[in-house]
Amino acid sequence: MLCVLGLAAVSACGGGGGGNGAVIPTTFTSWSAVQPNLNVTVDGISQSAADTFTVDGFTGDIKVTGTGSFSAVENASATLSFDSNRELRSLSISTPSASVSWNTVRPGNSIVCNAGLCAADNATGSGIVADPYDLSLGWNYQTFGVWSYETDGTVSPRTGNIGTMSIGARTPANAIPSTGTAVLYSGRAAGFYINGAGEPFVTGANMSALVDFENRIVQFSTTATHLTDLNNPGLPLLDASLNLSGTLTYSPGSNQFTGNDVRTASQTVIGEATGSFYGPAAQEIGGIYNLKGTGPVEAMTGGFGGKR
Repeated sequence: MLCVLGLAAVSACGGGGGGNGAVIPTTFTSWSAVQPNLNVTVDGISQSAADTFTVDGFTGDIKVTGTGSFSAVENASATLSFDSNRELRSLSISTPSASVSWNTVRPGNSIVCNAGLCAADNATGSGIVADPYDLSLGWNYQTFGVWSYETDGTVSPRTGNIGTMSIGARTPANAIPSTGTAVLYSGRAAGFYINGAGEPFVTGANMSALVDFENRIVQFSTTATHLTDLNNPGLPLLDASLNLSGTLTYSPGSNQFTGNDVRTASQTVIGEATGSFYGPAAQEIGGIYNLKGTGPVEAMTGGFGGKR
């Protein structure tokens, strides 16, 4: 839904369908092991929320009129296919609350990658996924994505669904380090932000996670948050008030950390973040965040990923 306007905010729009090609029968282990021109299915977690919106008949501008509560953390899977140049050509996402897909072989579909993010779009849905083959990211075990799609365009206001996922090869709980009190992971975060007036934006930021393995604490934060207006795409504008921070924790024998007091620097948009370590020895980290403002519309959702 949010890219009916254009994920030109990230790159360009198109529209999508399902996967294409043979399915790799083995469990996902790393991006370096994925063969070109074949589908690979990667498991993870997700959260989503229903929303309502209107579209201006003259300008095509979207205004969000309501954002519901985010679901509990759910299982998710994404099926991706890359061509011989390691460029993403199809993407489908499946969760208990959502199912959406794009495929560049279908008319009107496009997936365009730029600066570490791939944007996919069709007439009713759009998605953003971090490109695991982008050299600036250097990831091998995980990635994240966000989506927005229209569930009913026959009613007024229209209804939709927004969500986010983190997928990859999770570290076995017994392989997560138990020593080290200041291990830094760095990477990227991206997602959607809807302000109090219902105006939608794409967000991007730098991500840091300082991990205390001895006490099982993850200090999560983002910096240099920038916004691109989906109704009037242009150069991204920095907005430090939307930088995120929060303390996440995990239990012994578990590889899922969470925190329910993640908030923006403005202290007005508050919610939770959930994530995991990825790779055979916790080489990478990834997760999702979902926050709400004080009114019925303002919300911020996205994913993050990084490596040591």
